[in-house]
Amino acid sequence: MNFLIFLKQTFLLSLIISQTFSMKLKLQSNLENTNSINEINQSQLKSFSLDECNILTQGPICINNGDKIILPSNSPKNLKAYYSFDQSRGIDESGNGNNLIGEYLSGPAFGGLGQSALFKNGDFLEFNNDNLIDVNNDFTLTFWMFLIDDYNSLSGERFCPFVQNGNVNLKEKKLGVYLDRQEKNIKIYINDKEVLTSNSKFHTQKWFYLAIIKTKENISLFVNGILDKTEIISINNNNNNNNKNSLFIGNIPWLKEQCNFPHLMDEIKIYSSALEKDYIQAESSNILGGIEPNYLQIGCIDCTIDDAEKSCNEGYKLCTSLELHAGGYQIARGLGLIQWDTHIWAHSALDNKDDYKDLKGLGLCCVELK
Repeated sequence: MNFLIFLKQTFLLSLIISQTFSMKLKLQSNLENTNSINEINQSQLKSFSLDECNILTQGPICINNGDKIILPSNSPKNLKAYYSFDQSRGIDESGNGNNLIGEYLSGPAFGGLGQSALFKNGDFLEFNNDNLIDVNNDFTLTFWMFLIDDYNSLSGERFCPFVQNGNVNLKEKKLGVYLDRQEKNIKIYINDKEVLTSNSKFHTQKWFYLAIIKTKENISLFVNGILDKTEIISINNNNNNNNKNSLFIGNIPWLKEQCNFPHLMDEIKIYSSALEKDYIQAESSNILGGIEPNYLQIGCIDCTIDDAEKSCNEGYKLCTSLELHAGGYQIARGLGLIQWDTHIWAHSALDNKDDYKDLKGLGLCCVELK
């Protein structure tokens, strides 16, 4: 009797082991299939084409007898590329088909609407063509960015790119928008030359809106809708220095290890013309918390009271103490212009210039209300 019980238990144990081994093989097979699927998806991410679409139509899609109609995006003619990152792929939502190559993680967007692209571990996106930005002609590049961690304390390269159109040689940047991790400002390169360094300082844990506008005569940088700086440039339209390489976003492949600090980018737009200031300020107005972007201009940095007075453009004057408290301090702090020891010139100092002749400070210009 005991022998029969032993045989029964042995049979049940062998059956359990057999089933467990079978389930293990099945699980391993499923994992291999999953890895295979992931490899397919990764290869698909490298080059999106219309062949991947399940539905392809030349006209609008009408649902429930026209209760809902899906139409193409409403894009201006001068918009060459638009990446909202609200989808799982870097699709160009301008309708021009300039889709990005590569993967990105999903991150929060400014204002909590939609998604942004999270770049970490040196991630980057690529557009393998040279026709998006022509540095020899007018263009505008706008985007939002958010620096997550203390990038200044991490090891690696001092100058790290957010956008670059150029060769793998660091000295051949046809267009480069770089972060100086030591000075915490933005540097812009055109045809290998540094053409602009921002006044604004870019700190962590806050959103920034950047707009780079290039014309035949100059290049301008707007930060949060505020004109940060304008520099006169000279570019020969007949040269052969036009870029023939990829446009990179987020980072570049040859600095993947040296520039691996995490950051967010969103709403990247590339235009084939120089946008007006009003357009830039309208698009960025939400970031100032209800203060209109033309309320303030940056006059001068570390300047005397005489230079501060002269730095204000027509229609602007040195901010009064009331104007500084009503929004000037808030804007300047958002641009990283104020430190604990920063002296800020007020309009009242003009009445006693001799008392401040040995002092330097920050000149902020407020719009003259009429």
